[in-house]
Amino acid sequence: MSEADSGSDGEFADRFERNAREHTCKACGGREPQVYSAKQDLRLNEWAVAGNWTVEGERALADGADTAITFRFKARDLHLVLGAREGKAVRFKVLIDDKPPGIDHGGDVDANGEGTVTDERLYQLVRQKGPIREHQFEIKFLDAGAEAFAFTFG
Repeated sequence: MSEADSGSDGEFADRFERNAREHTCKACGGREPQVYSAKQDLRLNEWAVAGNWTVEGERALADGADTAITFRFKARDLHLVLGAREGKAVRFKVLIDDKPPGIDHGGDVDANGEGTVTDERLYQLVRQKGPIREHQFEIKFLDAGAEAFAFTFG
């Protein structure tokens, strides 16, 4: 188990929406599409979105290309439940501390941090090989249509 929160799905949805309001925008407009600016100085277990997103209670929808989610974490594994709207594949790139993951890539990402969302499921994005340390994770979606639901850790 990591130091990340592990509440119920309803609690996650509440935190997801509250965190989006508190950490990623000046004046969130509810569940309407909005352009967000990522917060750079995240504390452990905080996250932020950047780009054109619709943030809902249970998910965030990337309404354009060149969107991102950043998360400060401390765990061996980082997973994210992702989907692709309308069944269109969405390319992404993962960075750890602003660099490709190299040997710390997860099963759904190559050493350069590249991967593709093809269907709704859990994606293993990071699997640290060495000592477990605090890191800043970023996933950049290169295409529109990504859906992000929940982080999990191992």
